[in-house]
Order: sequence, then structure tokens, then C-alpha cells
Amino acid sequence: MKEDAGHASERRWHRGLRARLAMLLALALLPIGLIAINQTNLLSSQARENAELALLALTEKAASQERQVIQRGIGIADAIAALALRLSQDTENCQTYLKALVDSYPRFSFLAIVPKDGRITCASDGNSHDVSQSEGFLDHIGDTSATISVNSNAPISGTSVVVMRQPFLEKDAIAGYALVSIPHANLASTVADRPTEALQEIITFDADGEVLTTTGDFETVADRLPSSQILGEFGSEATRAFIDTDRSGRRKVFAVVPIEQRRIYTMGVWEPDSPYTSILKARVPPVLFPGLMWLISLGVALFAVHTLVIRHVNRLGREMARFASRRELPSFAGAAELPSELQALETRFASMADAILRDEADLENALREKNVLIREVHHRVKNNLQLISSIINMQIRKADHDETREGLRRIQDRVLSLATIHRDLYQTSIGGRVDVGALIEEIVGHAADVGNDKGDGVEVTTDIERIMLYPDQAVPLSLLASEAATNAMKYAGTDDGTRTRIDVELKKTSDTTVRFVFANSMGDVDDSDGTGLGTQLINAFSIQLGATTDVQQTDDRYVLTVSFDIAAFSEESDTA
Repeated sequence: MKEDAGHASERRWHRGLRARLAMLLALALLPIGLIAINQTNLLSSQARENAELALLALTEKAASQERQVIQRGIGIADAIAALALRLSQDTENCQTYLKALVDSYPRFSFLAIVPKDGRITCASDGNSHDVSQSEGFLDHIGDTSATISVNSNAPISGTSVVVMRQPFLEKDAIAGYALVSIPHANLASTVADRPTEALQEIITFDADGEVLTTTGDFETVADRLPSSQILGEFGSEATRAFIDTDRSGRRKVFAVVPIEQRRIYTMGVWEPDSPYTSILKARVPPVLFPGLMWLISLGVALFAVHTLVIRHVNRLGREMARFASRRELPSFAGAAELPSELQALETRFASMADAILRDEADLENALREKNVLIREVHHRVKNNLQLISSIINMQIRKADHDETREGLRRIQDRVLSLATIHRDLYQTSIGGRVDVGALIEEIVGHAADVGNDKGDGVEVTTDIERIMLYPDQAVPLSLLASEAATNAMKYAGTDDGTRTRIDVELKKTSDTTVRFVFANSMGDVDDSDGTGLGTQLINAFSIQLGATTDVQQTDDRYVLTVSFDIAAFSEESDTA
């Protein structure tokens, strides 16, 4: 027995998930040994990275003065925009302030505050200008963010300029923008001191790919841009160096660094055969071998996970979904291929599913029995209340006095209202709740029939919604409606001989509140015989509902308004 147990244990350990994953991952990590063979490529990759960093650093250094001019222009535009509303109030002082800025920074040719109507009164040249119909104004007046663009023939500066616009607001609306113009000639002069002859040209462009400046010929700069790269698509990866042919077909090395993050960038155009760029021309990518290693390792790992885990887990998931939707017990087909851990998991799931089915069957039986008992209770209560009503009816026929018969009839109506509620509870209740709207319609209809039988000609108008309430509120609300209808039949009337009117409304005023309105016309009715019991009962039922009651009575109309919150089901309290 011990020997058989030992063999069984020996067979089981290699079927475990961890053992299988360990063997396959060992195979996946085998390509790591190839890294030792490719150390030369690693050194080459390091040298290439260093060369790229040096190239980017030299490009950034060559554009340092241009960066300073552009950033200063952006800063001045921000400062003018911040003071624009105050400066615009004093044109002479505003012009003096802008002229002083131009004198302090001679690289700028023109500063102005451009209002939203395009009529400039505050400019560094001291003149007024109307740019409301200019293309630059119409293109940018609606922008809510700062913009930088090129105007190859600026009408005011009289030359090709880089224009910086910074909008300013008044009462959260665009009131205009601050404008700063820098001639291209002033920018080009700042990059003349190149760090090496291998740097052929420096080009600046914005985030939309529009060329702003170049140290070469601005008219033909498009021919010297990379042919397979769109300037506006560099985005957050703008800091990079790459080899490409320009649009005239010559092979170049391009290095891109940001001047103003996510707004302005500088691209250095380098000679491909210089010492700075020769390493970048290696034809074999340095990531080839690490990439192959990663792909092989990933493929083996994915194959292992899929073979040992994923396909079995997916099958088990399908079994669970089938059990959840159709209550079908899982099948054990192919269980012998599972690792022991997953076999145990599937066995536990099968046991759990069987237990759930048994528990659900027991719950359904218990619920069915409970529903039958509840319906039987309501049915018997309804029958008993109807029996009491019949006894009262017998007593009414034997009564000698009209007052006695009327009192007994009022009691009989209340008992019948309770019987109606219990009838609906065992016939049409939903989750123990009853449609109180249907009950009130029935009560009001019965009262109207009684009134019409007496020849009073009662006209009833109802606006009743379908509202579900628990008996704790349905019973007092129905009894309240019954008392209101009974009082209406007793005291309602008209002075002009028209038909007596009764208006009943039951509506939800929100998701949790209900309003009940009972109104009837009033005539010259003698109420001296009234006992006031109906009013007392209405007040008592309102208290049970937790409602607020409002009564408005005029010479010809009586209106009862009851408002209350819909209560959730609560068990009966043990305290009296």
C-alpha cells in the first residue's frame, strides 16, 4: 500500500500546474543564453545611443539663442495680455509702454493689443491700424489658447515675421489678444554660430507642423524637410534623431528637440557622413536580438499559459455561464487533461452547482407554500369581513330607527372597504403590495352608485394613477377615501340645481411622495345631525399614513388634500 501511494504521489507532482509552468518557462528563458553571444551588438547599441544623445545635445545648443528669443516673445505676449484691459483704458500710456518694450528688445519689430473688433489703437509704433479684414486676424480671433504663426509679408512690420498671439478675457469672454512680431532676419542671426560644420541647417516649427524659422532659404525650406515624416505628428516624441531622405531625395540625419514643450520644436539637419552621425547609419538595428529573444520567450510563455490554464479556464467559464443561464450541471469531458489543481476546482464547482440546485428547489417550495398560505390568510380574512358585513346588513333590516340604520350602514361600508383590500391582496397583489389606485376608483364608484340610486345625480371626475402600496398604508388610505366619499354623499350638493360634482385625484408628486385630493360641491345642507365621527376617522387615518392634511371649505366647495411619503415594508413592532 505504501509503495502504491508513493508511485501515485510521484505521478501527481509532475501533473501540477507549477511543475508544468516551471518546465515551460525554463524553455522560454533559454534564449537568454544568446545574449552572451551578442555582446558586441550590445556595445554597438550603447554607442548608437550615446551618438544620438550627443546629436540632440548639439542641436539643442545650436538653438539655445533662438529658444531664448522665442520664449522671451511668449513671455512678453503673456505679460501684455495680463495688462491688456488696464492698458487699453489709456491709449497714450499703452503706446508708450509697448514702444519701451520694443526699444528694450530690438529683436521685436511690433507689439500691439488687438481688440476683438480688429481696430488697433495701442501699438508700439504709435499708430492706429485696422486689421479686422486681415487673414491673420480672422483666422485667430476665435482661438482661446496662445498661437504662433508665420506671416511672410507682414503689412505693418514690412517683412516676414513670426507672430505670437496671446488671448485675453473680459468677463469670461475673449476680448482680444496681445500680438508680438519677430522678424525672421532677427531670428536667423541667432543661429549663425554653429557648433560644427556637420550641422547644415536649423529649422523651427510649431505643433501643427508649420515652419517658423530656418537658417537656410525660407522659400525652399519644404524641399529640405524629411520625406517620410510629417512635422505636426511628432507630438510628445519630438525629442528624437533619425535618418531619412529629404524631399529632394538627399539622405540626411534629422534631430528634433522641443523649444517650447508641445508648442515649438527645433530640427537640426545634419550631414550623414560626419563623425556625429556615422554610427546612426548601422543597417542592423541594435534591438534585433533582444527583440527576437522577447518574442520567443513571449511565444513560449503564452503557449504554456494557454495550454495549461487559459483553455481550461475558458471551458470552465463556459460551463459556469451555461449553469447560470440554463441551470445545467457541468460536464467532465476532458477532465483527465487538466492539471490536478484545476481538476479539484472543477470538482468543487460541480459540487457547488449541485448544492445550489438543491437549495433553489427547497427555496422555491418554501416560497410557494408561503404564497399559498398568505393568499389563504387574505382570502379567509376577506370572507370573514364579508360575513360580518352580512350580519350588519341583517341588523340594519331589523333596526327601527333611521339613525341606527345609517350608523350601521357606515360601519358596513368600512368593513366592506377592508374586505376589498384583502381581496386584492390575495388576487392581484405584487410583492405584498396592492394597487391603491384601483381600490380608490372602486370605492368612489360605489359611493357614486349609491348617490345616483338616491336620485342625487352625482357626477364623478377622477384622475387616479396606479400606485402600489403596502397594506400598512393601503388600508388607512382606502378607509380615508371611503370616509371622504361617504361624507360627500351625505353633505354634497349644489344651490343652483345642477348635478353634484365629486373630483378625485391620486398622483405621485415625486418618486417617494403621494398626494390624494377629494373635492365635492357644497349646497345648502343641514349638517346639524352630523356626529363628526367621519372627520375624526379621516384625521385618525391621516395619522396612520404619517400624512399632512389640508381642508379648504367655501360656500360651494369642500376640498380635502392629503400628502404623505411612500413607506417601505416594515415588520410589526412588538411594542404597543
